[in-house]
Amino acid sequence: MAGKRCDGDPNSTPTCRESKAYCEGRHAATDGALKATNPHPAGTTDAGLWDDGWDSYAAGAGTPLDLDCCAEPAYSGA
Repeated sequence: MAGKRCDGDPNSTPTCRESKAYCEGRHAATDGALKATNPHPAGTTDAGLWDDGWDSYAAGAGTPLDLDCCAEPAYSGA
């Protein structure tokens, strides 16, 4: 599903900017960044989606995230 806009919710239609924030959060988690490094202002939609992307990395342990679209895979648990 790489290349599709997403925000981890199969029932929404995110904007490009929202999808970017979500996938940047996933990328940060993949790189080992702390969740506290979210670059978006607290309380904004982008901050929430970045956090969701960051959380989605660990949420994938042992299960495929078939509704996700980010280039970075979820944590495999290994």
